[in-house]
Amino acid sequence: MTQFTVTVVDTTGKQNYIFSSNRLRENIGASYLLSQSTREWVEETLLKLDIPKKSQEEAIENSQFNAELIYAAGGNALLLFKSREIALRFTHILSKTVLEEAPGVNLLVAHKDFDWESNNLSSEVEKLKKR
Repeated sequence: MTQFTVTVVDTTGKQNYIFSSNRLRENIGASYLLSQSTREWVEETLLKLDIPKKSQEEAIENSQFNAELIYAAGGNALLLFKSREIALRFTHILSKTVLEEAPGVNLLVAHKDFDWESNNLSSEVEKLKKR
């Protein structure tokens, strides 16, 4: 039995956040901050947890690493962690970064524990997204 925690990171209100101003420069800046929230800051947070960049590219079930970044794009990210504790520490650090660097970005994070042998990752992710 191999237990993992799948984590979905999403931003809500993207359109409202980006187009809250009529100034193109501000729209571009808001779009950039949304991208940062779910791509660069996700990767930086993994590094702060001593999870090297290489681990973000290797399958977690076949490696000694504690996390795998499955995807991060379009205001969303999907990660696998070897424990809920690591997933919660990740969320704490990422949330703090977003609050400090991009006020007004609505960040949603959901976690779900699952067994690699008996559960389907795709269906577990869909359940999380519905939640």
